[in-house]
Amino acid sequence: MADKVVPLGEAAALVADGASVGIGGILLRRKPMALVAALAEAGRSDLDLVAFLGSVDVEYLVAAGCVRSATTGYVGFEQLGFAPAWQASVSGGSVTARFVSETHIVGGLRAAGAGLPFWPSRGAAGSDVSADLGIETVACPYTGEAVWAVPAIRPDVTLLHARAATADGLVVGADDDFLHDADAVLARASGTVVVSVEEIVDSSEARVRAGGRPLLFAHDVDAVVLAPGGARPTEVPGCYGADLAGISAYLADPGGGATGLAALVAGVDA
Repeated sequence: MADKVVPLGEAAALVADGASVGIGGILLRRKPMALVAALAEAGRSDLDLVAFLGSVDVEYLVAAGCVRSATTGYVGFEQLGFAPAWQASVSGGSVTARFVSETHIVGGLRAAGAGLPFWPSRGAAGSDVSADLGIETVACPYTGEAVWAVPAIRPDVTLLHARAATADGLVVGADDDFLHDADAVLARASGTVVVSVEEIVDSSEARVRAGGRPLLFAHDVDAVVLAPGGARPTEVPGCYGADLAGISAYLADPGGGATGLAALVAGVDA
């Protein structure tokens, strides 16, 4: 199959101004920070982000003035504190926050991955979440039961970070990593998928590491970027931990904004 390895700058060029951009990873794990930084450095604007649980990824792009809106279940730094640029931008009205439950975001992505306009769900029943989002109900044609019709979420481009991939795009994940499969759900809902990785491996090594269960197959992936340390300052379990000290220092003095966050991201050649 074709070699899909491209430089960081070429991968960032796949994201246009005004695009809907899915960002993989969960909280302080597996965030594609080298790719995120490349978008900020390229001056992308009016991006609509989609992130299950955001942290430094969303904060960086908001601080850099790249974001118009974000569909997410949460943006923050867990026990370390809130996301100051995110909170200021949302409260000030420059960024629109569309908070969803995890059930809603999974349903919307699964609908897109299946080529459907919506996904039937019982999620958020009894709460105000569905009403606040304007989600309608439909009647089951078999039982008459009313279920939520969660609209499809289709990112134009999704950015992920993983431990390894082959040059043609077979991606090796880790079954023991927290919500690792969320990245696959996000990718398969998207028009274009870019994966940065710690290393490029041959197909035989990838099969051994994946144990017959790759995170993504080659046909799921459009571009691969070799970016050792490309998730820093977040964690890639089995490779390196999150830079909690660096993140805490930023949160203690967030005045530097995107410049302060850029210092936490590992340098990767464009």
